[in-house]
Amino acid sequence: MFSGRVERWHTRHVAGKVTAPDAELYAIRSAIVNATSCDDCTDIFIFTDSMASARRAVDPSIHSGQGHSLAICKALQTWFIHKDSQSITFVYVPLRLQWDLHYKTHEYTTKLKVALGPRPATSFDSLRMQAALSHGASWNVLFQDPEYQGRNFLQIKTVDRAIAQPRGKENPWVHFANMSSPQLYARMCRTCELRQPTTLCYLHSFLEMNPKVFAICSAPLVGIG
Repeated sequence: MFSGRVERWHTRHVAGKVTAPDAELYAIRSAIVNATSCDDCTDIFIFTDSMASARRAVDPSIHSGQGHSLAICKALQTWFIHKDSQSITFVYVPLRLQWDLHYKTHEYTTKLKVALGPRPATSFDSLRMQAALSHGASWNVLFQDPEYQGRNFLQIKTVDRAIAQPRGKENPWVHFANMSSPQLYARMCRTCELRQPTTLCYLHSFLEMNPKVFAICSAPLVGIG
């Protein structure tokens, strides 16, 4: 923490088994709580490379790291009530710019390596990410089985000619189709929606009640997993 160009305080904490945004939220909490405790502090500038964490910092609703947000809101509320003309500003600084103070702080913080231990603090987002990675790994294993994959699975190849496998939201398998044909991509997404169990039940009931529409909707669905 700097006041002008003078360093007033610095520290680093072990956040636990959390995601990067959770760790950034913890850092923002530490900075704000300590800054608001200084009697001569009237303006606070927080430099961060995660505006999502900055927005979450002043959001008291239920979310991962809510405890940090509540501590921040409490500190700011007390600070604004007991003093006049205060302000807090969040400044977005992309890490790739390696800006002087922000980058040095990042390097100082990330050098701290601590063993997890038997029961580390864990955030909701971290648990969600672990579950997604676990299911993704299981899916990739199951996908190797032709019976699970299905005979009508639309085979799409990557740039190195390997069969593209379904992935999570970070790297969706279906996006390969969008590279070559937006029309095919739209059709595949529509087919995905139609293959959902609830949608299929509704579609079958609709076709039974409206047999004349069957001639229009009878084109076979493209199997995409």
